[in-house]
Amino acid sequence: MTDKHALIITGGPFPKDLEDSHKADLVIAADSGTDHANSFGILVDLTIGDFDSISEEGLATAHQVEQHPEDKDVSDLELALGAAVNASCKSATIVTSSVGRLDHVLGNLLVAASEQWKNLQINLLIDGSNIYVVHDDIVIEGSPQEIVSLFAVGGPVHGIQTTGLKWPLNNETL
Repeated sequence: MTDKHALIITGGPFPKDLEDSHKADLVIAADSGTDHANSFGILVDLTIGDFDSISEEGLATAHQVEQHPEDKDVSDLELALGAAVNASCKSATIVTSSVGRLDHVLGNLLVAASEQWKNLQINLLIDGSNIYVVHDDIVIEGSPQEIVSLFAVGGPVHGIQTTGLKWPLNNETL
């Protein structure tokens, strides 16, 4: 049995494209993410959230629905990640946009990087950029001209090692 992968499509501004990211064992839409999935012809297995932004048409197409109150202590993305974990997914791709409310963009990044999801391999597709959340280690392959940025979220990260980059790191601290 292979590890299950979830595709999570957020609401908010419309993402530019979904590339080949729609290859998943489970598709979860956070609120109006269902509308985005429908526009790309992607069938959603679970629509989850407080439904403050999903269209009536989108809600009508939802296969399985899990509605939560607007006044809650978690975001719709956190609910979607929790649903992926509850479905025994080992990895998730979050599709979102950097356009729109900066607090939502930053919130999505911080939620994805949270220690709460350390057992879930997470990457984000944000307007054509790939972001990988790393809790232990990861291998990323690319072309010589591609740009790679490394950021420590939540405090210093020790023992960083890279190969193949312009400035290799050997047991460094970010």
